[in-house]
Amino acid sequence: MIRIYQGRLPQIPDSCYVDLSAQVIGDVTLGEHSSVWMNAVLRGDVHSIRVGANSNVQDCSILHGQRVLYPVIVGDWVTIVDPWPESWGPNWYETDDVYLDNTGDGYYLYDNNYPGIPIAVTVSY
Repeated sequence: MIRIYQGRLPQIPDSCYVDLSAQVIGDVTLGEHSSVWMNAVLRGDVHSIRVGANSNVQDCSILHGQRVLYPVIVGDWVTIVDPWPESWGPNWYETDDVYLDNTGDGYYLYDNNYPGIPIAVTVSY
């Protein structure tokens, strides 16, 4: 569902796919050919969310910034998966340049140049 919040309607190009069960609310902008999948939430109520071109927000992921301080900025060709990456299979790195994974004990960033080698990412709340 795509919803306006405080006068801000998400900006979603025609080339994007947003699943009917996803929630995209407020100050959210998707890049060309990006996608938002089942039950994902992009909540642009307290700060902006920008998702780059050819990126995707997978099932059950939640993107939400921190009021006034931190927007959510996702680059081009990024896959965000939360919270069960094992459901996506072992070959994710063959097609994706970057993969962000919440393992329950923190966030890890995987780069296609170094498949299987995680880089810890600090997420501020």
